[in-house]
Amino acid sequence: MHPALGVLSSTTDAFLYFYGAVGRENLRFNLDTANQFMLQDNLAFSLIRLKGLVDCIHISDNPGDRVEHLEPGKGAINWEVFFETVDRIGYDGNFGMDVGGHESRVDDLDTAYQNAGQWLEDRVS
Repeated sequence: MHPALGVLSSTTDAFLYFYGAVGRENLRFNLDTANQFMLQDNLAFSLIRLKGLVDCIHISDNPGDRVEHLEPGKGAINWEVFFETVDRIGYDGNFGMDVGGHESRVDDLDTAYQNAGQWLEDRVS
C-alpha cells in the first residue's frame, strides 16, 4: 500500500491498523518519505515500527508543510537519521526516486533525477 493524503493507509498508524485488521502476511507497505513527512509521520520511528513490512521506499523531500516531491536535500527531512535507521533495521528492499509532479517546484526534472540518483547512490552503496 502506498501512503498519500486522503488514502486508507496514509500514515504508519493507519497502515498498521489496516494490516492488523486484514491479517494477511502479503500486505506490504511502500514507505514514501515526502508524503509521510508532510503528514507528520516520524520517518525513523516509522521504519522501526514497519520493520519487515516495507518492500520499497520512495525517496523525495519537501518542506513539511505541503505535498511536494523535491530532490533529497532540498527540503527539511533529516536524511542522516533516516539512513542510520535504514541501516539499523537491516532494510534490504528497493529504493525509488519520486521527484517532480505538478505539485512540486522542480524546474529541470532531468537534472533533478540525476542529482537525486547520485545522492542516493552515495548513501546506499
